[in-house]
Amino acid sequence: MGKNVRSRIISLAVNRYGASQVAEILGVSRAAISKYSKEKTHPSDDVLIRLLRFSDKKLYTQILGVIGEELLFMLKEYLELVAEVDNVRINNIIKEMIGALNLYIAKSERGR
Repeated sequence: MGKNVRSRIISLAVNRYGASQVAEILGVSRAAISKYSKEKTHPSDDVLIRLLRFSDKKLYTQILGVIGEELLFMLKEYLELVAEVDNVRINNIIKEMIGALNLYIAKSERGR
């Protein structure tokens, strides 16, 4: 994930809980939260995972939405890049992605 996505996630948490509480939850300083929000630095994967673990359902869903948007953007970019490449390995990776998505769709439709 890019810095801007990581910053958006931190900003969502700060808007939900306040900077001090987010800093406490994540075990970082308030200054670190400020730097994350201003994209001067970015939180590590471990910090974001910690945030997900402590998030309520609303924030958790918002964070997953931001990550999903980023994944979709990256997937579209990736598919544009590989469109002109005929490579068995890349084609197999794309087939695995499609398989994983189809599995998710099937599970979510059964859950309705």
